[in-house]
Amino acid sequence: MMPDFGQETLDALCELIEDKLEDVHTSSSAKVSDNITDNHTADITPDLRILTDDGTIVPYPKVPGVRILMPCGKNGSVGFAFPVKSGDECVALFGEGGAGDDFKFDLSNALAIPGLNQSASDKVKKAGETDAAIMFAKDTYVSVKEDEIKISQGGILVTIKNGSVKLSLGSTTVNATESSVSVNSPTVSVTAPTVNVTGNVSVKGILTLNGVNMNLHTHTTPVGQSGPPM
Repeated sequence: MMPDFGQETLDALCELIEDKLEDVHTSSSAKVSDNITDNHTADITPDLRILTDDGTIVPYPKVPGVRILMPCGKNGSVGFAFPVKSGDECVALFGEGGAGDDFKFDLSNALAIPGLNQSASDKVKKAGETDAAIMFAKDTYVSVKEDEIKISQGGILVTIKNGSVKLSLGSTTVNATESSVSVNSPTVSVTAPTVNVTGNVSVKGILTLNGVNMNLHTHTTPVGQSGPPM
């Protein structure tokens, strides 16, 4: 029987393509290793394994000097940035390479997109549950929804909703709308050389001026001592 040269050629071609594809890299999950420079480049380790001819599984090598991509516009003058640290998860992209670069889809052409954590933190879960965009640093966060913005830091909470602003801190709250401002606090102090008030002033409680209780204050009149204010 004559050998099937067509099949042999096809098998050889398939084997050649498979060998070449082993050197073609597109993207993978990865971790930032070290040598982070100016939050712009770092060494990363792709989350990939190599199966050798003898069946040994070998992890991919560390890729040095990978550029970190941050979401910025206006030639880098407007954007959003955050610190990149060793152990952070990222996505590594392996592209065409630069002009005049013979290496295409090679590990040396890697770019890193940080901030794509695979684990779901409490803030990530909350964003899904409340349909909100949340920016956070540990317990400090800014939550933006279609009809509400919240800013939280420590015990301070600022809520913007329905044309009003509310600030809460412990037992103190401040509410502001287009027509009024209300302050509820155990103590409110105003220190200024001059305080001007235009409009009516209503006081509930004891009014003290220069240490004098005006609720009980009386005057001497030609006919005797006056009574306190009604």
